[in-house]
Amino acid sequence: MLLWCLLILTLELLYRHKDLDITPNNDPKAYSYSIKKIDEYLGYISWTEIYTYSGDTTKIADAKDLLWELIAKDPNRPEAYCKLWKIYTMEKKYDRCLEICERLFLEGTEFEDNEYT
Repeated sequence: MLLWCLLILTLELLYRHKDLDITPNNDPKAYSYSIKKIDEYLGYISWTEIYTYSGDTTKIADAKDLLWELIAKDPNRPEAYCKLWKIYTMEKKYDRCLEICERLFLEGTEFEDNEYT
C-alpha cells in the first residue's frame, strides 16, 4: 500500500502540480516495478495509472486494453474494473461505465469482502 501511495504522489507532482516546482525523488516506473514484484496483477494496474496520468491518448488506449486483458484473465478481482470505470468516467463515456458496473456485478463474485473494505 505504501508503494501505491508513493506512486500516486509522484504522478501528482509530475503531471498535476507542476507549479509547485518539486521534483520527485523517484521515477513512477520504479514504484510500478516494485509493486509488480509483490503482486503482478497490481503491478499492471499501476502501469495503467502511469499511462492515464500521462494524458497521452495512445497510452490511455493502451491502459484500457491492458485493463480489459486483466479482467479477462482474472474477472474476480475488482481493481481493473474500478480503474477502467474511472477512465471511462473521465472520458464521459457513461454507457461504458454502466457496462463495467454490470460486468463486475455479474462476474466479480469470488473475492473476499474483507480484502476490499
